[in-house]
Amino acid sequence: MTTVATRPPEAPSHADSVSGAPVLIRGLGIAFDGNPVIDTLDLAVDGGTLVSIVGRSGCGKSTLLRAIIGLETPQRGSIDLDRDRARIVFQEPRLLPWFDVLTNVALGAEGLADAQDRAAETLALVGLSDKARAWPARLSGGQRQRVALARALVSRPRLLLFDEPLGALDALTRIEMQRLIEEVWTRHRFTALLVTHDVSEAVMLSDRVVRMDHGRIVSDTPITTPRPRRHGDPQLATMEGEILNQLLIGQQRADHPA
Repeated sequence: MTTVATRPPEAPSHADSVSGAPVLIRGLGIAFDGNPVIDTLDLAVDGGTLVSIVGRSGCGKSTLLRAIIGLETPQRGSIDLDRDRARIVFQEPRLLPWFDVLTNVALGAEGLADAQDRAAETLALVGLSDKARAWPARLSGGQRQRVALARALVSRPRLLLFDEPLGALDALTRIEMQRLIEEVWTRHRFTALLVTHDVSEAVMLSDRVVRMDHGRIVSDTPITTPRPRRHGDPQLATMEGEILNQLLIGQQRADHPA
């Protein structure tokens, strides 16, 4: 049996002094056709922190995010969060081609009287004010992903989930988007969970990097390097190497079980 608790608004603490919502997952279990994908998973995320989830393909990373946002129904365990203020950004921008950029963003605040004003403000935040009346087909891949980020941000979420949102971008655009995500997170301090295959990206952006294997959290690495961070920082490179080594050892064990 699984339960999902939706928290009422709380007075902000020091840990989530602006808007970040904590997440607490206990004993989560999800199986597809009898095959476990998430297996007795426990994870606690403090409000206002940015946590990356890494692991080899098929380890359950995306399924975990889908369960948190409510797109998958666990068979057991509990998820405690403020889901009403949670949003997700996918790898594909999923923009509606028959609406212009401003309208696509405003959809994220649908039903609010100030949806258009919020959309314009959020487009400015991601540097796309000049594209408000453009059609999605006219945008570059990086610009479309900025619009997708703006659509998620326009409702002012307390929890934002990222499911490989930068995976399809070229290297330079990816670095630009990493900087944008960090800038927006630093400004608003929502809680962020980022699924990525890019360990360098995880180390660069995160307060913690958790590694999943066979549906469980198997390591949890704090990233204490002060911000702003720079690519090529020796301390970050050391931590990246350690996490990559853990991933490679896990892969070798999977390929050559005892």
